[in-house]
Amino acid sequence: MERTEGRAAADAGRLMELAWGYAAPVVIATAVRYGLFGSIGHRGASIEELVRRTELSERGLRILLQALVGLRLLRRNGSRFELTPESATCLVPEQPEYRGGLFLHHVEHLLPRWLQLPEVVRTGRPVRDPRSPAHRYAGFVESLFASNYPAAKALQRHLQLAGRKEPFQVLDLGAGSGVWGIALAEGAPQVWVTAVDWPEVLLIARKKAAAYGVSDRFRWVEGSFFEVPLGRGYDLVVLGHVLHAEGVEGVRTLLRRSCDALRPGGLVAIQEFLPDDDRSGPLLPLLFAVNMLVNTEAGDTYTLAELTGWLEEAGFEAVETLNVPAPSPMVLARKPAP
Repeated sequence: MERTEGRAAADAGRLMELAWGYAAPVVIATAVRYGLFGSIGHRGASIEELVRRTELSERGLRILLQALVGLRLLRRNGSRFELTPESATCLVPEQPEYRGGLFLHHVEHLLPRWLQLPEVVRTGRPVRDPRSPAHRYAGFVESLFASNYPAAKALQRHLQLAGRKEPFQVLDLGAGSGVWGIALAEGAPQVWVTAVDWPEVLLIARKKAAAYGVSDRFRWVEGSFFEVPLGRGYDLVVLGHVLHAEGVEGVRTLLRRSCDALRPGGLVAIQEFLPDDDRSGPLLPLLFAVNMLVNTEAGDTYTLAELTGWLEEAGFEAVETLNVPAPSPMVLARKPAP
């Protein structure tokens, strides 16, 4: 009886955590929306000081701050609240690792659409959105920059681009915020990048490339990566978190286009959320597949075995993975030399 009760209590505790899973991102997004982490700053602040700085209610601030302490994003020091290393690095807007926009995107844009999941599952169709895909993506791609930058720098180191003496041509398909090309070109003067995306999205990438001092080595191609001429002879094609938005036929088409654009011996680098081959985990790729169900006509997450088969079908060989600072490893494949 004791063992049965203990098991039931453990299961109930896990279910309680799952039931409140929405709470943490909503709390964090609220703090980000009101600039709370920046208002606290490196010196810390009392509730009275924060009421004056933010013009929020004392009761609302007190309860929100206490929840952030429970989430280990703030700590108490007497009557003052202080940032933790994690919040100081990732939730203060001036920091290069700032990720506050990601929480705003999840809570203000994704969560309302996820609440329609029962109807999406019933019909198999995504939530209707009157905006064009270009406008949808332009609204949140900048918030993804910090999340993808470490993986892009790891690829730069793996390819030893910083010390390269000859020009290295990169094709960044679905460039988004420009993070992949920017990180590859930063500190590597022989890297030249062709960035392809919709005009509305490339406005953001142009701004980021200028901020990182590499815009003079970028060529901008506006339009759909399924339709615009890509050219040939690239050393590397990057598909950074773009395949999941496409169905299987879209993925196969992009891989064929990538292979055609590469020089013999060139590489394709794919960053995605990879579920295990039996799709029993990890949890993030499985949940992200639900996100694709809610938001796209045919998107999904794909296993390494699936990607390997499609890469080989497109003409690639030597498929391998590269461990990078990301939830899943990067997938690399080579176009055969003649």
